[in-house]
Amino acid sequence: MIELLICTLGCAISLATEHLALWDHPWRLRPPITYMIGMLTIIAWFTVFCLLIDPLYVFFGVALLLLSGGAGLVVILGYWLRRVLTVKDQAAFTAGQLSRSVPSPITQDWIDGHDR
Repeated sequence: MIELLICTLGCAISLATEHLALWDHPWRLRPPITYMIGMLTIIAWFTVFCLLIDPLYVFFGVALLLLSGGAGLVVILGYWLRRVLTVKDQAAFTAGQLSRSVPSPITQDWIDGHDR
């Protein structure tokens, strides 16, 4: 049980350090890169936990990496598709074929610009 406590604290400290180190910079990373960094941190600490319990359990860390990687590809595809649709939408708006007061689809950039 002490292994789980150590790895949980290590993971929490790692994630907090990443957030503090990467937060307020002009080159601030955006999703999905930030999601990948966070997931890799969690997976790394889970793998350490598995290794501490039994070296044969490292397979579970690899399985978690593959599962989250496959799911992450869907998220990356979603971000790409939203970007493509936004560019297409903006081109239609610029050409006068579309009028709107709120962007459609609503993008994360638009949200970020309106929450300050």
